[in-house]
Amino acid sequence: MVNLAETIQQLLNISSTNAEILVSVLIFTIVGVVGWVSYVIFSKYLRDWTKKTTTKLDDDILSAVKIIIIIMIVILGIEYALSPLSFLQPYNNYLTGIFIVIQILLGAFAVTKISNIITDWAVTKTGPKGKNNHHLMFILKKVIQIIVYICAFIIILYTTGAKDFLTGTLVGLGVGASP
Repeated sequence: MVNLAETIQQLLNISSTNAEILVSVLIFTIVGVVGWVSYVIFSKYLRDWTKKTTTKLDDDILSAVKIIIIIMIVILGIEYALSPLSFLQPYNNYLTGIFIVIQILLGAFAVTKISNIITDWAVTKTGPKGKNNHHLMFILKKVIQIIVYICAFIIILYTTGAKDFLTGTLVGLGVGASP
């Protein structure tokens, strides 16, 4: 079966490297258009939809997540645009690992942003106002961030093949040890 790079190479009578670069540019352009359409949907339609609600919580979550989703689309676009390049194949495992780490950290960042917004909303809606409340909310946010980033670190270790390191660490901490 002929792939897109080979088809472009035959149609345009160019070298295979140039055809691969052209396919990469084409993929990145398509992802750029998808990112732009996503931005327009978030900016116009979803924003108008969230303004119709009575709370401000959904507006805040949408504005915090909008740019993160666009960045994630761009990162995925770069990853897929680099995939057809044969001269990068020896480094494919490294590139895949780098993109996985970036995506996991960006996801953790999104979770912490959303949890901060929800924490602010919940505390202002239910809790008493005061300086102590501010400090408790700050501590709660930091604890949530620490938990999310520890989970992200464990997921990174697991997905990048550091399972032996992760298992050894958990056994060393006594999590998997039998009495």
